[in-house]
Amino acid sequence: MKKILLALALGAALPALAQEPAQAQAQAQTQAPSAAAFTIAPELREPQLSPDGKQLAALVRQNGKQAVVLRDLAVQPPQYRPVFTTQDAELSLRSLRWLDGERLLLGVRDGRPMRRSDLSQDALMVIWPAKGESINLYSGAGAAVRWNNQRAGLVDSAHTDANFVLLMGADPRLKGHEWGVYRIDTRNAQRTRVAAGVYGAMRYWADAQGQVRMLLRRDGERMQLLHRSDSANAWQPLREWPAHQQTPWFALGFGEQAHEFYVRRADQVLRLDLRQAPDQAGEPVAQNPALLNVQSLLRAPDGARVLGASAPGLSYYWDAGAAAQAKGLAERLQGQTVELQQWLGSHYLAASSREDSPTRYWLGQPEAKRFELLAEGRPGLRDLPQIERERLNPAGAGPLLLRRLKGSAPAPLIWCMDCTLEDSDSGDTAFNPLMAFLVSRGFAVATPQAANSGSAWARGLLPWADGQIPRVLAALKALRQHPWVLDQAPVLIGRELGAYLALRLAPALTDQGGVKAVVAIGVMTDLTAQLARLDDARFTDATRDRFRKLLGNSDAADLRAGSPIHHTAQMPARLLIVHGERNGNVEPNQAKALAEALRTAGRQPQLLLLPGANHDISDGPERRHVLEAIENLIKP
Repeated sequence: MKKILLALALGAALPALAQEPAQAQAQAQTQAPSAAAFTIAPELREPQLSPDGKQLAALVRQNGKQAVVLRDLAVQPPQYRPVFTTQDAELSLRSLRWLDGERLLLGVRDGRPMRRSDLSQDALMVIWPAKGESINLYSGAGAAVRWNNQRAGLVDSAHTDANFVLLMGADPRLKGHEWGVYRIDTRNAQRTRVAAGVYGAMRYWADAQGQVRMLLRRDGERMQLLHRSDSANAWQPLREWPAHQQTPWFALGFGEQAHEFYVRRADQVLRLDLRQAPDQAGEPVAQNPALLNVQSLLRAPDGARVLGASAPGLSYYWDAGAAAQAKGLAERLQGQTVELQQWLGSHYLAASSREDSPTRYWLGQPEAKRFELLAEGRPGLRDLPQIERERLNPAGAGPLLLRRLKGSAPAPLIWCMDCTLEDSDSGDTAFNPLMAFLVSRGFAVATPQAANSGSAWARGLLPWADGQIPRVLAALKALRQHPWVLDQAPVLIGRELGAYLALRLAPALTDQGGVKAVVAIGVMTDLTAQLARLDDARFTDATRDRFRKLLGNSDAADLRAGSPIHHTAQMPARLLIVHGERNGNVEPNQAKALAEALRTAGRQPQLLLLPGANHDISDGPERRHVLEAIENLIKP
C-alpha cells in the first residue's frame, strides 16, 4: 500500500460543492448537455451524518484525487472543509463511517490488482478530523485481512460501532486464504475471525449484538439465503432459488430481536422467526404495491420502528411489533429510487435518484414528512430533460423497458445490453450516465429486463447466447412497430457479455434490415484464445475459475464458431470497439485482433483503447472519450 498523506486543502474547485441548488443559476437548457457534463467532478459520495446530527462527512473527487470533507450543517451557506486526501490517483476512498463523534472509519483501495489473487491491496483506517491524525487498522500489503468489494461489500454501516467493525475477506495467514467475516477492534487493530464457511457469499448480516447470523451465497447455479443459530460454523438454508432467475426473496435485515429477520416477497414484507422451521411462510408486517422493489430497511434507535424504501419513490415505516399498513413519508420523491442510509433518532439520511435525476442526498424527518436537500452528487446535471418509460412484454421476447425523452417524436432505436460503464447494483430506475446520455441525444433506448448476462456465468456462454438471440430478434421486430420508435435499423450497444451478444446478433439481423452500428465495450472476441490464455499471470484465480465455467463446457469447434473474430465479413460498417488496457477479465489484444481482422475484411472499425481503464470505465476523461466516440458513431 502506498503511503497516504493528509492534505490541508483541496484547491479552488471545492467551493462549487457549497452551492445550494436553489442558489445556483437556473438557466433553461437549449440543447443536450455535453458528454463532459456526464463525467463532471467533483462527485459527492457516501455522505454520513455524525452521531449528534451536526456534521456531514462525505467523499469527493477532484483532479483525479479523492478526499474526505466535512460540513457543519448549522453554517450557511454550506462550506465543505477537506480533512483527508490521497496523493496518488491510483488510490480510491470508500466505506466512510462515523465511529463516534470524533472518529471516522475509512477504507482505501489501491486500484492496481495483485497478481494471482482476487484481492486488491487495501487499508482500513481511522481518522480524527479535529486532530488531523490517522492510524491504519490494517494494510492489505502485509499479513492481514483483505476484502473484495464485488463479493463482500466492504464494511456495512449496520456492522459498525465505536469499538469494532465487521468485514468479509480472506486472511493470507490461513491455509487456502480461507474466507470469513472478521471483527477488527478500532482501538488496538486486533482482529478475530467470527464466521467461517462463507466463500461465495455476496452479502452477510449481523444481529444487534454483532453476531453474524445470515448469509446470501451463490452456490453454482443456486442462490441460497443461509442462517446459523449459534456461534458454530454450520449454515442452514432458509431459502433457495435458481441463480439465473429473478430473485423471489429479497433479504432486508434483522429486527430488534436476534431471532427476527425481515424479507420481501413481491409486495409483501415478511418477518421470519429464526427459531422456527426453515420452511416457515413468515408473518406479513406490511403489504403495499409500492413495496414491490423495497431493497433496504433501517431499524429506529429505540427498536420500535423499521423504515424501508421503495423504487417507486416513497419511503415507508411500519411498527416492528405488530402488522401495520405501510405509511408514505416522502411524496416529493415519487418516481425515484430511494436508498436509506442512516437513521438517527428523529431524522434519517436518504439518497434518491432517477434516470434523469442524478443522486441527491436528503435529510428526512419521518413524523414531520419533511425533507431537506443536503447535497447533489452531480450538480452539473440537475437540469436533464425528463425521461419517460414504458414496460413491454412482446411475444417470444420477454419483458423489456423502453425509454425516450418525454413527449418527443418517434426516434431511432438503441438496443442496450448490460448498458452501464461500470459494475453497479443500481436498479433500472437509478441514474445511469450512459443511459441518460443516449436518451438525451434523442434516441429511444430499450433494455431487456430478464435473463441478463449474469445467467451466462451459470449456464455457459454459448448456451446462454443461443437462447438470447431469438428473444432479442423478437424484441427488435416488435419495437420497430412501437409508436415511440422509427422503423429503421437499430444501434446495438453492449458491455462485456452484452457486447459479445451484440456482435453475435449483428449477422442474425440481416433479415430485419441489418443494424446501423454496434458499440462493443470490453468484448471477448476469440473464445478459444480466451480459454487458452487463462494461465497468464494477468488473470486472477477467481477470473480463471469464472471463465473456465463460462467456456470450458464447449468443444473447440463450437468455441471457434461462436467467436466474433471469425465472422468479420458479416459485421456492420459502423463498429466501435472500446477496451481498457488494464482489463483484468479480457486482454486488450482481443480488441486489437478484432480490429485488425475487420480491416483485413475491408471494414473500417474504430478502436478506442483506454490506458487507465480496467473492465469498468469510471467517471472522468476516459468516460468522456467513450461517450464522445459513441455520439460520433451513431449520429445521423
